[in-house]
Amino acid sequence: MAIFSVTAEVGFCSSLFSSVDFSYMCAQIKFRQFIPSILNVARQCLSSGDEDVAIIAFEIFDELIESPAPLLGDSVKSIVQFSLEVCSSQNLESNTRHQVR
Repeated sequence: MAIFSVTAEVGFCSSLFSSVDFSYMCAQIKFRQFIPSILNVARQCLSSGDEDVAIIAFEIFDELIESPAPLLGDSVKSIVQFSLEVCSSQNLESNTRHQVR
């Protein structure tokens, strides 16, 4: 019964949107699911002293912010909070703190 329900919902959503639009929306939703993981990896890298890898995460977020697609979704608050933590941390190199701005 649950499989039928999910199939019916997907079918309904598909009928509301063209297949391209629906696929695009699904891709955005799936991509948004990776953002907390990227934040966690960046946090772990900073705590282990691997600041260069954490900087890559900030570069990813910088690109996403400039993207015309709304890929960040509800993660903006977490990204801003983490960025403020990094900017204010005197334990990190100035280059790392500057990259976050």
